[in-house]
Amino acid sequence: MLDRLTSMKIFIKVVELGSFAAASQHLTLSPQMVAKHIEALEHHLGARLLHRTTRRQSLTETGRLYCEQCRLVLQAAERADSLAANTLGTPRGTLSVSVPVTFGRTVFLSFIHSFQKRYPEIQVHLSLTDQLVHPTMDGHEAVIRIGELETDLTAVSRPLTAYRRVICAAQTYLGASHKRGTDIR
Repeated sequence: MLDRLTSMKIFIKVVELGSFAAASQHLTLSPQMVAKHIEALEHHLGARLLHRTTRRQSLTETGRLYCEQCRLVLQAAERADSLAANTLGTPRGTLSVSVPVTFGRTVFLSFIHSFQKRYPEIQVHLSLTDQLVHPTMDGHEAVIRIGELETDLTAVSRPLTAYRRVICAAQTYLGASHKRGTDIR
């Protein structure tokens, strides 16, 4: 069968312009191709859409109802195409991210700042917590954790960067702790 949406467009144009010849001229198709599209629709539906005579054509009751629905279908298809084009053009929406407290404050906040400059239509909900968080169960699209991950077949994980934690103390503190008998390594 021919493309049904194209056939619907052609059918509507025939109805609007009143003839196959006028529709074929407007659509830059041969009258035979226009007739083929109408016949394909009628065959698919198992009903006549148009009463045709040598002098004029008119819609059958089925054709009138079908034409109304075709307009709605084609409008919905155009809206869907437009919506898809808009979402592909500019990312937007809400992104919920959970990050460990220290990493979030020292590293991730600068990343979020850059991210929001690049994607101003994305609102970031940032949760700083050291507790283990399950992405889907806790309502996050992304979870960043430090260290080995528990095996979870429902999540996709990627290493982002090396991150070392270092314990630092003043020499005088270490000397005072050593004198008290505290072993710090």
